[in-house]
Amino acid sequence: MTNGIVDLPQYTWRPLPGTRPQIIPTQLIAHTAVSNASSLYGWFNSPTAKGTDAHTYIRADGTAEQYRAANTQANANGTANRWWDRDNGVFRGAFSVETWDGRDPEHTPWTPQQITTLRDTALWLNRVYRIPLEICPGPYDPGIAWHSLYPGWSPGRHTCPGALRITQFHDELLPAITTAATTQIGDITVPTNPTFGDIANFVETCFTRAANPDPKGRTYWTVVIAEAVNPLVPMRTMANQLGLI
Repeated sequence: MTNGIVDLPQYTWRPLPGTRPQIIPTQLIAHTAVSNASSLYGWFNSPTAKGTDAHTYIRADGTAEQYRAANTQANANGTANRWWDRDNGVFRGAFSVETWDGRDPEHTPWTPQQITTLRDTALWLNRVYRIPLEICPGPYDPGIAWHSLYPGWSPGRHTCPGALRITQFHDELLPAITTAATTQIGDITVPTNPTFGDIANFVETCFTRAANPDPKGRTYWTVVIAEAVNPLVPMRTMANQLGLI
């Protein structure tokens, strides 16, 4: 089991003192810090913070400090900090990412370096904890999101991380994640946003591994997958029917 420390080159592990309850991280929630500081360690470690903290802080240059392990609670997300998943009998919670904004988030976009680190953090959480690389459809659903998306996450009705950065979330961060992301179907690695060539190669690989010579089956599944809104769903169905997963 992972120790919850992000092992990306941008990150430095700088744990805050004290212990926190365990969670299974289920969401990534992006914040803006309203700060020009190079570190939030001193703030989070002061009485002024009143127990508020985040898992990480990403500077303007894309480097980041991590203050809490991903599998422990951080207090930046309201009702998403930690909750009981009664269906599975576990506590879940959000992985909170604060970001530098020069104290002016309404007019300061995430830098390209911050977008890259946010992307890589989401990919790391997907790889280690299987957090889906899609916007959380509900306040207790897995995925990636921003602080003000749901009222319970932001009891003070903040607009965090601000309109400019929410637009970037849609227009820059999500496409960057989609372009870089891959997923496993059985033991085959495929892009999460496959091209027609990726789909054709996947179908051929699966039929070859299954020793299935059916050319009509290959054609059928190539068309079905290519026309699907989410190609990964029929890709998994096909691999399952061929006995590969």
